[in-house]
Amino acid sequence: MSCTYPNLVKYMHVSVDTFSGAVYASTHTGEKATDAQKHLVQAFSMLGIPKVIKTDNRPTYASKAFDEFLQQWGVEHKKGIPYSPTGQAMIERIHQSLKRVLEQQGGDSRVLAPQLWFCKALFTVNFLNCSFENLNPPVVRHFSQNVSLRLREHPHHGEKPRDMGGCPIPKNADVHPVTSGNPHPVFGSMDCPSTPKERMGNPGQCIEARPSLYVNGSSSQPFVDLPGSNLLGRDLQVKLGIEVIPEDGKMTAKVLKLGREDEEKINKEVWAGEGNRGGLNSDPISVTIEREDCPIRVHQYPISSEGREGLKPVIEGLIKDGTLEPCMSPHNTPILPVKKPDGSYRLVQDLREVNKRTRSRYPVVPNPYTRLSKVPPQHQWFSVVDLKDAFWACPLAKESRDIFAFEWEDPKTGRKQQLRWKKLPQGFMESPNLFGQALEKILQAFSTPPRIQIIQYVDDLLLSGEVEVEVREATIKLLNFLGEKGLRVSKGKLQFVEPEVKYLGHLISKGSRRLNPERIAGILSLPPPSSKREIRKLLGLLGYCRLWIEGYTQAVKFFYEKLTEGDNIKWTKEDDDKLEKLKLKLASIPALSLPSLEKPFHLYVNVEKGVAHGVLVQEWGGVKRPVAYLSKMLDPVSHGWPVCIQAIAATAILVEESCKLTFGGKLIVCTPHAVRNVLNQKAEKWLTDSRILKYEAILIDSDDLTLEVNRSLNPAQFLYGEPSDNLIHNCLEIIQYQTKVRGDLEEQALSEGEIIYVDGSSRCLQGKRMSGYAVVDGKNMQTIEKEKLPSNRSAQTCELYALKKALEYLAHKKGTIYTDSRYAFGVVHTSGKIWEERGLLNSRGKGLVHEGLILEILEALKLPEEIAIVHIKGHQRGVTPEIRGNDLADQEAKDAAENGAERVMLILTPNEEKLEIPKFSEAEKKELNKIGGEQAESGKWKLPDGRQLLNKILARKILEDMHQKTHWGTEALCDHFLRNYGCIGIFGVAKQVTKKCITCQRINKKLITSVVQGMQLVNIDQKLPTTTTPQRIMVLKKQNNIEDPFKEVRLICEKNERIMKARKQ
Repeated sequence: MSCTYPNLVKYMHVSVDTFSGAVYASTHTGEKATDAQKHLVQAFSMLGIPKVIKTDNRPTYASKAFDEFLQQWGVEHKKGIPYSPTGQAMIERIHQSLKRVLEQQGGDSRVLAPQLWFCKALFTVNFLNCSFENLNPPVVRHFSQNVSLRLREHPHHGEKPRDMGGCPIPKNADVHPVTSGNPHPVFGSMDCPSTPKERMGNPGQCIEARPSLYVNGSSSQPFVDLPGSNLLGRDLQVKLGIEVIPEDGKMTAKVLKLGREDEEKINKEVWAGEGNRGGLNSDPISVTIEREDCPIRVHQYPISSEGREGLKPVIEGLIKDGTLEPCMSPHNTPILPVKKPDGSYRLVQDLREVNKRTRSRYPVVPNPYTRLSKVPPQHQWFSVVDLKDAFWACPLAKESRDIFAFEWEDPKTGRKQQLRWKKLPQGFMESPNLFGQALEKILQAFSTPPRIQIIQYVDDLLLSGEVEVEVREATIKLLNFLGEKGLRVSKGKLQFVEPEVKYLGHLISKGSRRLNPERIAGILSLPPPSSKREIRKLLGLLGYCRLWIEGYTQAVKFFYEKLTEGDNIKWTKEDDDKLEKLKLKLASIPALSLPSLEKPFHLYVNVEKGVAHGVLVQEWGGVKRPVAYLSKMLDPVSHGWPVCIQAIAATAILVEESCKLTFGGKLIVCTPHAVRNVLNQKAEKWLTDSRILKYEAILIDSDDLTLEVNRSLNPAQFLYGEPSDNLIHNCLEIIQYQTKVRGDLEEQALSEGEIIYVDGSSRCLQGKRMSGYAVVDGKNMQTIEKEKLPSNRSAQTCELYALKKALEYLAHKKGTIYTDSRYAFGVVHTSGKIWEERGLLNSRGKGLVHEGLILEILEALKLPEEIAIVHIKGHQRGVTPEIRGNDLADQEAKDAAENGAERVMLILTPNEEKLEIPKFSEAEKKELNKIGGEQAESGKWKLPDGRQLLNKILARKILEDMHQKTHWGTEALCDHFLRNYGCIGIFGVAKQVTKKCITCQRINKKLITSVVQGMQLVNIDQKLPTTTTPQRIMVLKKQNNIEDPFKEVRLICEKNERIMKARKQ
């Protein structure tokens, strides 16, 4: 990165290497393009020539002269913040660090020249800037770990070439001047020289060099740097595979790639190449699809002539090798040409339709999340073997080959034909699983050396060991074994005995693993998501990195909230800020330690706002190093618990997650909560029996787990904001305080004040439900209040209503309320507070049935001066005051339900005089006569009890007006309507009114089954006529048939004169 920082007397230009964090700064008189060019020339000479330079859009870097300057150096230039989402943050941090160092340099430093002052600051930033995750300073990381910078010294000019030691210059090699852009026949195309316009040496002569390269740390081999190559040596190092390592105060260049001596020990048949794809001597693999009688037919996509020309040699080579063969198949899926970076093409087949209909086997592909945890931390030498076209080594059964047929048109002759795979194709959903099992079976016959470990993930193999020679011999032995079995290895991708290798997107070295910077850069370059699909894609990429991201669950929570919105997501400035913070965390992720099963693990756990945070660490050299950062969202039920109860669930969840890394090793869990005491003493009030058994099995019954109460700060408490000040607390007292609406709410009777008994009743008498409640004074055994409730009230509703009335009666008083309802007792003492904290959701995450009444009770609880609500067992025999009071309340509630006057909400209905006279047909008049209706002189029809009879048109108007005011259901609308009017078919009219209400449809979450336009429901037993192929398929869910849930549902589609049938799946 490069930008300008005006400070003091001059302008300071800064460049930062994003890989190592190495910094170079220089002072200039301004911030013009010429000043930036001078700075970059100096930066290139110190840090090397980069592939890409990223800047902002200011005029300094947007000028034509600046672009021409970078083109001469062969450096790609990207401008603008979108190309560098975290680069801006990185450069700002460097500015702050330099500014802080400059301010801290006092005394004589302030009288120095600006450039000397900055040099002292640069030395501090580059050589003295170490952290816990990176023990080496940036300058050491820059030259020891960056594979792009690997040269010991620059060539000397004017010297004659020495003996090449077996590597002579070809006689026909052309000698080019330094500035020539032509490729060299030996080294290929090189990048720019060390200076853009001046050649170092005489024109037309090659520039010679004699640096010593220590091959494998022992023998030396001279080389010649020919014209056309980069004099700084960066590109030459990349092509030769040289690594610069500081040893004994010197920068030594080591070649760690496969040497000539080692290559001679390896069977040449193992290397993949043209005509050498290999093949396993195993049983052919068969594939079964659903509905075999219905072929899979997807037309071929249009392919450009360039794409066909690129695929032609690939397909001809596969036919020649016996991987493809001509066929005439009923199946067909399209192919696509994918262009590689080197200009060649890759054959890709779209097998999505085949994957949908494949009867897949149970997948046993290992989890990379746990695979890398098996690498011993003491291993320091690694080899990675990448099998070339591994799936094509597995033969495919003849009866299954037609499924994978595709159409191919020769670009020269124009002849079309079908080809099919004789080997397991790439892109097939079962290929990784099938090949992984086959390779695992083969590796069982390989005798692994004692101190060598082999880890397999599908077609990627990782060998590791402590001694370099042992790893080298084991790698050669494995390569020969794979070649004998018919497998081929990509020589270009082989990582042969190196201290750090790339495996499964990670960089593995001794005792640590970190994410590949290329993977991080790919995620950081993604723009903000604009659809739910892009959000899911981004979550998948970030989820792979979750072990390295502190507080991952809380950081990505806003993504999941976006997924619950409508079809079109709304991306705001606040979301941009959250995404930038997440990318900033990803850009500064640490290197995690590899777990050692021989040492105990420490898991620090904390819970904040329904999210469990944890840090899994191990002790190395007296320092605890992180193995993984863990975070999980608690389920909706746990959200309403007190924090100390949530700690139980959080600890159990993170212990299960850490077991994927500890593999049953000794685990010490440290939390600020007394998890064991709370689980034994307070859990039964909050947790179900199944949860208690589960948590006890995880936290208490495990022999390898130890629970510790950590009263001091633990790392997990810093993963979400600032740690709480209340670290030392009594969990049992906190639970007691947090679970009550008011602190003085008691479960035992008060020694003074009023005594109230409440009860509710809801039962069916003579086919009709009757509901009511009663409130009784316990001192004089007299009824304070009793009333009949609407018939649609349940027993629980009546109990809650009675409790609410009693609380209102005790406003500003002291008293004790007795109830025999366990439900009402739980609402005020436990459940009510939980539901309020949870957002009035039940255990399934849905709204409460008595939501409004519960909120009213929680508010009414605050009215009395002192209050105790006591549970008493109902329907007992005895003469104690509690039994007598409860029996009296029960009898009064039943009497109110049977004989009391029902409280009815007053709904204004239209005056009969204002209603128009309804008109009836002759058939309707006959029906009215049957039910006792008579027509009055005014022309209105009335029943014997005086209610007016209306037709359906007028009845619908009244019901719609009534429903808009109350949003009652069908039965309630009918009951209220029939008190004043009568109408034949009123129930059907009311049902139509409620179904058309949009508000009711949103609130009521029941599925309303309706016939789609163009569809006609047919009786289950009705015979369906035969017809043509269906145009569309609709699957209906039959909810009313529980005994036989797989009974078919038939449907006729009359659209376009086609009939379709759908079966419930």
